[in-house]
Amino acid sequence: MDGFLATEHPDSARRLLQRIDPERLNRDDRARWALIMGLAEVSSGDTLTGKKFLDRGMRYYERHGSDGERAAAWYTYAQAHVKTGNLEEGIRGYTQAAILAEKALAAGSSDDSLRRGTETLLVAVYHTLGLLYFEQGYDAVEPFAKAVEAARANGNTEQEG
Repeated sequence: MDGFLATEHPDSARRLLQRIDPERLNRDDRARWALIMGLAEVSSGDTLTGKKFLDRGMRYYERHGSDGERAAAWYTYAQAHVKTGNLEEGIRGYTQAAILAEKALAAGSSDDSLRRGTETLLVAVYHTLGLLYFEQGYDAVEPFAKAVEAARANGNTEQEG
C-alpha cells in the first residue's frame, strides 16, 4: 500500500489498513502503517485522527530508519499536511524530505531498487515544492529546476519535465 491509494481512494485504503493488526507488525512496518493510515484518514476528512497516526509514525522516524526511509516518511507527512490546508507544515515536510533524500543519495547505496526509489522521490519532492510555490505566487523556478536537474542526474528521462 502506498500514498497514492491513501490519497486517491482513502476509504478503500482505510478498510484495507484496518484489517491489519499493527501490534503484529515490527516497529518499522508499524510506523509505515501509521503514516499511510494517517494520510488516508486526512484524505477522507478526519484530520484529528489522521494527525494522531501521522505523529505516531513520525516519532519513530525521528530516531530510526535510513535517510531514504526517513525522506519517504517526511514526504507522506507533508502530503497529509497539504491535504489539510497547512501549507507551511507541508512545505517544511517536503523540505525535510529533500534534505534527507539528497543525503541518502550522496551516501550511496548498494541496493539499486532503494536508490532508484530515493531518486524518484527526490524528483517528486522538488516538483511538488515547485507546484506549491507556484500556487502561492512565489518564485517556483528553483524547485522546478532542481526537479529537472535531479531527474537528469539520475538518468530518469520520464521525470525530466
